[in-house]
Amino acid sequence: CMQSNLTINIKKTLFILFVLNIFFFFFLSASYLIPNRFIRKNIKNSVNTISSEGLYYNPLFKLSNNLTVGYQLDNFTDSLIMNILYNSQYKNVKNVFKKAVLNSKYQPDLNMIQNLDKLTSENINANDTYERYWFGELIFLRPLFALVNYKVIRILNIIITLIIVSICLRYIVKSLGLMYAIAFSISLLFMGAIIIPISLQYFPVFILTMLSSIGIMVLHNKKNYYDIVLSFFIIVGSLTAFFDLLTYPLLTLGIPLLLFISLEEKNNKINKKHLIDFIKICVFWSIGYFGSYFFKWMLASILLNENAIRIAIDQFFLRTGSTDFTRVDATLRNIKVYFNKYNLIIITIMFSALLLFSKTSKNKSINKTTLLIYILLLLMPYIWFFCFSNHSYVHYWMTYRIQMISFLSVFNIFCLFIKKNSCNKKNCSIVYH
Repeated sequence: CMQSNLTINIKKTLFILFVLNIFFFFFLSASYLIPNRFIRKNIKNSVNTISSEGLYYNPLFKLSNNLTVGYQLDNFTDSLIMNILYNSQYKNVKNVFKKAVLNSKYQPDLNMIQNLDKLTSENINANDTYERYWFGELIFLRPLFALVNYKVIRILNIIITLIIVSICLRYIVKSLGLMYAIAFSISLLFMGAIIIPISLQYFPVFILTMLSSIGIMVLHNKKNYYDIVLSFFIIVGSLTAFFDLLTYPLLTLGIPLLLFISLEEKNNKINKKHLIDFIKICVFWSIGYFGSYFFKWMLASILLNENAIRIAIDQFFLRTGSTDFTRVDATLRNIKVYFNKYNLIIITIMFSALLLFSKTSKNKSINKTTLLIYILLLLMPYIWFFCFSNHSYVHYWMTYRIQMISFLSVFNIFCLFIKKNSCNKKNCSIVYH
């Protein structure tokens, strides 16, 4: 397991965090060197698409209930992203470094699609800024919108998603077995992965989750695996803060961490030191995630000569608070979407089939450390809902997705109690435990 000097780890962590955020800042600044006239042309060509759909368009279902609400797009935020991409002039700021932290926008009211329509048709100057987020997605979207429009980017995202998810599932079959890949696929179905590529808002965290999952499986066979795991998770946490706009960020920690523990269990390596590893990984991801946010606020405060840190912290307390609802309400609201009655039927069928085709073992001893870690993983999303209750309650139709961690944790716990049953072909294990 990870046995390294704490002081060295702290210094290494801070160095990685600093270097990453410097790269973030310069890449983001460099994207503003692209002439705005090309970007504006394709943003204008995209307004009709998003206007015809509306703020919270559901491409699959017309009715709104606990099943369908999880499939609605966040065109509100996509319009905001395109609003910032349009890069309307804000107080004569021309310095690319300041533009990179300002995220200027035109927002006279809360209807973001109307704001975007008016901005693009009348070329109005920006009247507001959005300093608290990195908006890292702009390093890809600025060059993309210089070439193509919103519709084409959606198609590109679908192609990228199909390729990366296929690679991820291939590695899961190879590393953890066919049944694990099936469970993983079902968990993607439950989180509405089918509509994620057509949303600029949802796309980054999902792809980062898939890529980091692939990364943890690829790295597992390396000789210095344990030496780089902590660095790996601080990088993932930092990248999450850079690209995400507070959608379902916990997924980039929970899913790779779950795969890390699953791989260790498969090789019968789980011991009490892994519980410490579990805590370390959570801490290092959190340092990368929250540290990168703080770096952005500090950078904005210095460059813009204003207290961006105070503004961001005020917003943080708003997101973690609860006024007209309880923290339990926020949690239950998310549970009802992911574990709706239709998904519960699929879960029942899946676990019944697993019991039917697997031989149970009365004498099999359960590793208590493994069980405890899976229980902690299972609870992780609900701790998040409880802590970030305001955001989880208001935006439950997208935050519910982090329960993918809980679903796969339940699957792993279930598999702890059944015997290994594999076919003769290589890499064809039905259950890896």
